[in-house]
Amino acid sequence: MIERNILRMWLDAAYESAPEIRVFASVDHEEIRKNFREIDGQFPEAIATEIREKMFQRYAVNQRSWGMRTLRNELDKKRRQKSVRSIIQAIPDCIKTFKPCFMMSPLAVSQYLSHGEAVSGANQPSLPLTFKAAFDIVIFDEASQVFPWDAIPALLHAKQAIFAGDPKQLPPTDFGRRSGNDDDDDIDDDDDAVESKSIDSLKDRESILDVAVSYQGVLFHNSRLDMHYRSRHEDLIRFSNHHFYDGRLLTFPVPGIRDNWHGLHRHFLPDARYDRGGQRTNRGEAEKVVELVVEHLRTRPAKTLGVAAMSRPQADLIERLIEERLLDERDAEDARQRMREPLFVKNLENVQGDERDRIIISIGYGPTTSNGATPNNFGPLNRTGGERRLNVLVTRARERMDIVHSIEPARIIAKSEGARLLRRFLEYVENPSAPISDGPSTALAQPTGVESNDFEKAVQNALLARGHRVVEQVGSAGYRIDLAILSEDGAKYDLGIECDGAAYHSAPAARDRDWLRQSVLEGLGWTIHRVWSPSWARNPDTEIERIEEALSRARSSTPPPSGGASDEVDAPTVGEEEIIAVVPPLTLAPYRKANLSAIPAAGELRHASVKSLIRMAVSVAKVEGPVHPDVIIERIRERYGIGRVRGSTRDTVTYALQQAVAEKSLLSKDGFLYAERRQLNREPRAIGDNNIDQVSSSELKSVIARVADAFRGPRDQLIPEVARAFGFARTGQRIVERLNEMIDSLLSEDRLEETGGIIHPPRARRR
Repeated sequence: MIERNILRMWLDAAYESAPEIRVFASVDHEEIRKNFREIDGQFPEAIATEIREKMFQRYAVNQRSWGMRTLRNELDKKRRQKSVRSIIQAIPDCIKTFKPCFMMSPLAVSQYLSHGEAVSGANQPSLPLTFKAAFDIVIFDEASQVFPWDAIPALLHAKQAIFAGDPKQLPPTDFGRRSGNDDDDDIDDDDDAVESKSIDSLKDRESILDVAVSYQGVLFHNSRLDMHYRSRHEDLIRFSNHHFYDGRLLTFPVPGIRDNWHGLHRHFLPDARYDRGGQRTNRGEAEKVVELVVEHLRTRPAKTLGVAAMSRPQADLIERLIEERLLDERDAEDARQRMREPLFVKNLENVQGDERDRIIISIGYGPTTSNGATPNNFGPLNRTGGERRLNVLVTRARERMDIVHSIEPARIIAKSEGARLLRRFLEYVENPSAPISDGPSTALAQPTGVESNDFEKAVQNALLARGHRVVEQVGSAGYRIDLAILSEDGAKYDLGIECDGAAYHSAPAARDRDWLRQSVLEGLGWTIHRVWSPSWARNPDTEIERIEEALSRARSSTPPPSGGASDEVDAPTVGEEEIIAVVPPLTLAPYRKANLSAIPAAGELRHASVKSLIRMAVSVAKVEGPVHPDVIIERIRERYGIGRVRGSTRDTVTYALQQAVAEKSLLSKDGFLYAERRQLNREPRAIGDNNIDQVSSSELKSVIARVADAFRGPRDQLIPEVARAFGFARTGQRIVERLNEMIDSLLSEDRLEETGGIIHPPRARRR
């Protein structure tokens, strides 16, 4: 008691010397954090807007410049147009005005951009030419796969270069330069000859990333991304984190404990055989993969899927068998067509950069006879750098990875690093929760949990006294949750509790500690509650009541978070099929096109008067508004019965549309034109020309809001539902970008809310 009183007196004195702590209140501080999160979340968009404004100011368009005249002349030609390289070489400043960002492969840079040649002075085509086509920044993505000599032409155009890549992933492949065979069984276990062929005068550097690393601290600065963003279950990354990244990747735990969907799933086929001397395939494994694919399409169509094989012949066999099977399984084929990301089947050399919710891997190599004889040739894995190919192969899955294999780990005795780690990986797959083995007899203990401090222990003891089942330091690596309360059945964590202890103070910035990490956890399905030490020290009973309230809300909330525990694959209780089934069919009004046949269209379009073009535009807008300007141009083109509208002719029509808006003959909103304001509230229509960009923002938002009201799911599942409502069988990148933009707008307008990764109507409107 004396000690307690002394500590209380010391604490009171500390409060008096720190006014910000003396007046601290959890409710007020949470409101500050909420405001900070909202404001800070707007920062990326604000920066992007500022960059766009600066770019527009820097690259002002001069319609009368010599470059513009040259470009229009080439666009108007019906034949004998100059090559793209020649046009870029002649008018680079004009081209960069319209397209300040080029996206090209390193080899395309050599094809389309010339160096050391010349560009003309503005409005002076007869003067000698001087080269000035350098770019402010040249960025290499997947730089570990770019040969140094292929990168040099692009570097010659760079004032600054950025290399994004992972030295632990695939080096550049030279299979196409050699024989086109990526799994030659005749290669010796420790054959380095192939790698040496790719070495030239660049001092043994296999990639441009390798070159940059060698000049680190001299020409280049290194910045490392340690937060692992892909895997939604720690078992999917723990092997690579240990063997390739020294355990430094920051991973996040998931709230599910007994979860039959997420994580690693092993399918060992002892009777399958590898046909080494014939097709170099493993048909038993391939048939098992096909069974898993069809089962997935039928039971989890909302989850994306990819298949990866360790050899090209095995990938080809799997792809052929899938296509043959889906010819007879039309329901599964229909499900494949509706997937938001296409199903792929690739070999390990081509899978880098891909990711899916679920990845099925076929090892392929295995015993060749019934007595278990197993060759130790594993194609690319036997070569120098083969271990990096394995790293790429086993890190493609977001939620679940299935490994189909017929080879026992003990049968792998090859000396190459790739083969050695393949053995370690198959041992890991047998029991992902066991300590990861670094050798035949050496077990390396996993990192132990961080000791909880006295503050966290006090919170835990108070909750235990109330009968709750509480676990401390949840997580196996990287970021750990201080305390978590188990569900009544012990299958998952209902509430994660964060205390402002060492983990909180170790964050490098306010963004990390006050919302980013919590946002990641919520995206994985957690419900997070924070306990602040000043409030706990003053009144722990009040803070415990706040925890109880948060727990009650978490247990009563529906639907369950997408990252939480899910049900059996073969017997889903609240699986994706049921979520899709509860979305009522949304009937869109038919799209009616304007008919301009009654409006005179004599002569050529390029000579049409502005007045007549405005008349046509208004006629289109009265029927189709809100309508995209490109649609109006298309209707006018159809009326004149000509081909593409481009160059000066397109400029003429565009000018007429601008004049129509200026004189109020047409109204404009979000880049769409309409004749009457009531058209902004019209019933959503089916897509007229199969182009998501030509659907007005008001109609897109209306459909998104209706689907969200019925669906109430995560964004990555809401978007395919909206796309299907508009009749799209697949959701390509542009559809995803456009719908994401509309969802963000609805959230900012408070017409939708996002809670724990779930999109839903505002609470006041929820049923």
